[in-house]
Amino acid sequence: MAESQSLGEIIPRDTAEREFGSAGISVSFSSDHLLSIAEMTSNLLMFNIMAEKLIILGDNRQVLYPEGFIVPADTIFKVFSKSKVLELLNSGGADVNSIEFRGDTLTISNNDSTLEYGTLCPPWC
Repeated sequence: MAESQSLGEIIPRDTAEREFGSAGISVSFSSDHLLSIAEMTSNLLMFNIMAEKLIILGDNRQVLYPEGFIVPADTIFKVFSKSKVLELLNSGGADVNSIEFRGDTLTISNNDSTLEYGTLCPPWC
């Protein structure tokens, strides 16, 4: 995947509600913690919720959170550009984010902004 390619789009939270539905599963995660995790990777952040636990990967599917977690190679993650995640944190301004499953769509919300339109890994890693 090209480093210059931007993955994800920030949309109003009410648009996410209309397009993808309400969050069925939601995990809260602090902006400060997400910022410190983002520092561990160069280009990509990948998210999934497994057994109600948030899993975050970086470039090359390196596990960033929780430390030491083992991810099967065929587990699908939602991929966003690191720059888009940081943009969400800056534009939303809230101390806490919600990583949500809206049906089978994973979104990240901060205040009234929601990040979606990432890609899936696999197959596009």
